[in-house]
Amino acid sequence: MCGKRLKVRYAGTPPGELVADNSSLDTSLTRSVLHRLGVPDTDIDIFGSRLSNTYEEALALRGWAVGTGARVVIVPTEAIPSRRVHWVLQHVLAGTGILVLVPVDHSPEEAGVEWWKNEKLLITFRTELGRVVS
Repeated sequence: MCGKRLKVRYAGTPPGELVADNSSLDTSLTRSVLHRLGVPDTDIDIFGSRLSNTYEEALALRGWAVGTGARVVIVPTEAIPSRRVHWVLQHVLAGTGILVLVPVDHSPEEAGVEWWKNEKLLITFRTELGRVVS
């Protein structure tokens, strides 16, 4: 790891509140995985509250990055939403001097597969299309 801090998006409700989509559980699981990988709590930042879309996530990330003086942000994502994610981050972070990197994490099921023949990937594509068009 090049930097000293990891940024973890806080997707949902405050800890302890019940949520239908388990978004606070997602944050807890991420923190748990990072702990198992040896990342101490002092090197994990949680940002945002009740974030519901990529634009809100990007605004929260901008606030954190500008506030901490970050020069580079790395936002790994899946292949299908990667262009939209990169575009939103580029626009929200424009003028800050912060370099945006969006590496694509190709899942094993994407490798060598015609995505339009894979039900899960087709659903992911349709969902992404809806996000881009709306």
